[in-house]
Amino acid sequence: LGYEALVVEPGVKTGMPILYDNPREVGSDRIADAVAAWDLFGGPTIVVDFGTATTVCAVTKQREFLGGNIIPGVRLAMEALEEKIYLMEEDLQDNPEDYKLAVEIAKLYVDRKDFERAFEYFDYVMENHTAVDSTIDRAIGDAHEARYNYDIEQYEASSPERSGLEAERDAYMLENARERADRYPTMLEFRYEYGERLLKTGQVNEAIQALQRAQNSPGLRQQSLALLGQCFMENGMYDMAMNQVEKALEGKAVMDDQKKELMYILANIYEKQGRSAEAAEQYKAIYEVDINFRDVSQKVLSGYSTGG
Repeated sequence: LGYEALVVEPGVKTGMPILYDNPREVGSDRIADAVAAWDLFGGPTIVVDFGTATTVCAVTKQREFLGGNIIPGVRLAMEALEEKIYLMEEDLQDNPEDYKLAVEIAKLYVDRKDFERAFEYFDYVMENHTAVDSTIDRAIGDAHEARYNYDIEQYEASSPERSGLEAERDAYMLENARERADRYPTMLEFRYEYGERLLKTGQVNEAIQALQRAQNSPGLRQQSLALLGQCFMENGMYDMAMNQVEKALEGKAVMDDQKKELMYILANIYEKQGRSAEAAEQYKAIYEVDINFRDVSQKVLSGYSTGG
């Protein structure tokens, strides 16, 4: 080709500072990836290299190598998964009544996107395991949703086939959630999931009923109140929506994702009420700790551009 090969090794000047205590620990392949990515796209940037191992590296706007992570490559991961399934199937042959193991094997086949094999194991469990088990029902529901999502991904975003499958998935999963909520009336996590799916499909009043029951679980109270706030907002009941979100925010000292979501919902309610200044304060508070949360960056910058 008429070019002299450059061997990247310790001591080679790449023009990219390596922010490690010992820069020699960083593989030359990762440095080459980072330099190429920055020269092509600038920074900050994330570089992912799918090789024997998968490497993820971060480069700053100032052209500095921050570091990253190394995880097993796709092929190695698949080989490890195959080996794990093989050993578990051998174990199941010796212990055919270990239905928990059979479910775990089915879930691994779901991870492999081998849904036909996964449901063979689920059918085996359902035919032979007579006891009612919520974990099995959840695993089967999750497998159905994973299969729908896989099939949906095979079509273009705007295609009628994709839209049809999405509608079919949502209807199926809504009914599945209803059945589990009714079968396990004391397990409020199923009632919460049912309410969440009702809200997504626009059945707001039904969602309110489910979520009002789910909020009685201490572990689900804040999430349920947040969704109840969205339900009331959908119904135009802004005062009641605000009341639910404010209850959920009580005692939330740490600015975690849940608190940011609650503040975002509260800001939406303020906007619906025409209280733009109060909405802006909520967006700014989120922006100060997480510029990438939803569209708060756009909302905050828009407010400043209009004098807000």
